[in-house]
Amino acid sequence: MFCCRRKKSSSQRRFGAAGSLCVGLLLNANGGQILADDQVRLIGAELAPYAYHAQGQVVGLGVEIMQEIGRRLGHSGDVSLMPFKRAFQHTLTQPNVLMTPVARVASREGQLQWVIHYIDDRFFYVSRAGSPKLTHELARQGGTFGVLAGSAPLAQLRQGGVNNYLEQTRDTANINMLRVGRIDGWFTSAILFSAALKSNPELSPADFVIGDVQSSHCVYIVASNTMPQTLLGPWQQAFETMRIDGTVAEIVGRHLGPELQALLEDEQSSIVCGNP
Repeated sequence: MFCCRRKKSSSQRRFGAAGSLCVGLLLNANGGQILADDQVRLIGAELAPYAYHAQGQVVGLGVEIMQEIGRRLGHSGDVSLMPFKRAFQHTLTQPNVLMTPVARVASREGQLQWVIHYIDDRFFYVSRAGSPKLTHELARQGGTFGVLAGSAPLAQLRQGGVNNYLEQTRDTANINMLRVGRIDGWFTSAILFSAALKSNPELSPADFVIGDVQSSHCVYIVASNTMPQTLLGPWQQAFETMRIDGTVAEIVGRHLGPELQALLEDEQSSIVCGNP
C-alpha cells in the first residue's frame, strides 16, 4: 500500500540514481551478491574428471569446488567450459577470470596467480596385467607409450627424457591401444586414470599394472596477474572454510575412488607447492 508519498525535490531526482547505486554497492559489500556475480567469471578447461559435460551440464571435481565457493559468496555458479588452450588464454588476457584445472609446472611460473591449491596428483605408467612396472628409465630404453595430447602427463614425459610416445586426444584411445598391444604403456596420472576407469566401467584396476610414481604436481584454480586481491581474497577464504569443515574432502570423495585417494595420500608430504 502506497501512503503519504511525498513529491521528490529536484536534488532528490538528480541524485536518486546515484544514491541507488551506492546503496547497491553497500549491500554488495555486506552480502557479496553483485560483487561475485558481476565481477568474477568462472572457466573450466575441459578435462575429466575436473571439468566436462555430462547430461547437458558442466560438471567435475574442479567445477564443483569453484561452484561451492561461489555459492557461499552468492555467485551464480555458472562455469564456461573450453578447451585448455583457449581457457588458459582467456584467463591470461580477460579481466577477473578464475580457471581450473591448471597444474603448477615451471613453465607457467610468473604467467598467472596460483589462487587456490585444492588437490595433488601423481604421474605413473600403466601397463597390461602381467607386465613389469614401468619407469622413465625403462621407457627410454625402448617401446612405445601413449599419452594424452596437451596434458600435464605429456609435459612430465618429455621432462623425463622419453621421446618414444604417441599423443592421443582422448585417453580412451590410449586404453584401447594398450589393451590390444599397440603400445607398451600409457603415461598418465592418478586422477586421469580414475576418470578413464569411470568412463569405461567394463575395466577394472586389476586389468592393469600401475608403475611407481615418477613425479607429482599440484592442481590449482588460477587467475591473471592483474586480478586484484580484493576479489581473490573472499574466494580463498571461502575455500579455507570448506577445507576445515570437510566439504573439500567430501567433493573429492565423490569424484575419486578410495584406492586412488589412498594413492594420492601415500606421498602427500613429499609435494611442495611453490616454485617448482
